[in-house]
Amino acid sequence: MPEAGGPELFPVTVRGLEHLRADQVVYHGVNKSGSMAMTEALYGGYAAAGRADEFVCTYRGAGLRLIRERLDAPGRGFFAGHYLYGDYPVHPERQVLLTGFRNPLPRARSCYQWLRDKAERAEPGAPFPSFVDWVRGTRGVDHSQMSQFAIGYGPDAPHPSAVPQAEQLERAIANIERDVAWFGIAEHFEESVLAFAAICGLPSVPAWHTDMRNAHRPLLQEWTQEEIDVVHEVCTWDLQLYEWAIGRFRERLAEVDFGDTLADYRLACRDQYKDRVDLSGRPLGEPGDGPGAGEIGEVGELRATVRRLRVQAAEAGAREIAARAELAQVARQLEWSRKRVSRLRRRIRALERDHATEPTRRRWFRRG
Repeated sequence: MPEAGGPELFPVTVRGLEHLRADQVVYHGVNKSGSMAMTEALYGGYAAAGRADEFVCTYRGAGLRLIRERLDAPGRGFFAGHYLYGDYPVHPERQVLLTGFRNPLPRARSCYQWLRDKAERAEPGAPFPSFVDWVRGTRGVDHSQMSQFAIGYGPDAPHPSAVPQAEQLERAIANIERDVAWFGIAEHFEESVLAFAAICGLPSVPAWHTDMRNAHRPLLQEWTQEEIDVVHEVCTWDLQLYEWAIGRFRERLAEVDFGDTLADYRLACRDQYKDRVDLSGRPLGEPGDGPGAGEIGEVGELRATVRRLRVQAAEAGAREIAARAELAQVARQLEWSRKRVSRLRRRIRALERDHATEPTRRRWFRRG
């Protein structure tokens, strides 16, 4: 039970995700996607349920080494942090993997503001590039959401710049479809929190609260058009991953019943995230809202069309990757079967030879 005077708890009435429950829930927190706010809300649910000892999170002081050790052994738990995908012991029979994505427009500013503030703390007054120059310097590769799932954090993972971005998009979609049981979307954070809580088997969760460490960053409505344009120009592949992700998210939501809690939970959290925007930067909830809604003029329409076509091409590429992986698995099974048949045939021939020589051996022993 929550402590007296503790936060209000909202019952988790979600139905349709029971099949995703597992002893171990792994949450790969994409940086600047709301992962701190997500884990704090879920920790409140774990604490209220008397299960705080199951909660192991780098944001609360746990090390990655401890997380890997705990995931390599049986036992219940929720394990969260950055840098997890591709670098923890995978046991699919007892684990599910969760993650979350955020619109690359506000996320780019969050990454920039975080790094700028960090540099200022380290060396006050030191020069730091403008937002436009910083975005161009990333080349759409550094700090991307796409690279985290296209490449991951394994010890042999190549640098993201070594893999073409079109290939990264295909790999990311294929890996997410194969490995991620459920993902949330920052712009639909209430649905995401409640879905995660249901997968974790939590009976209730508190309202979520914004991570205030980056609260002074400019909201998108304060950006110049040049700043919006440079993100569209440079981060185009991450925008395409997000467009795919939000479309897939909405497809999955259609299969889930959130019960009576969602409306109250949205009301309690409505002021927490003030940058809920579509890919054009227009606030969500306006008429025509959608992944590519709000693209105005010829350039905007071309951008939206190019994104859709590239997403379709990447989905086809992801299906090809999955098919190749399945074919490779079948080939490995076939090779194993061939080797087994070969071993059995050699054994049969050996038994036949022994059987053929057995009478001679008996006669020799009788003569002796």
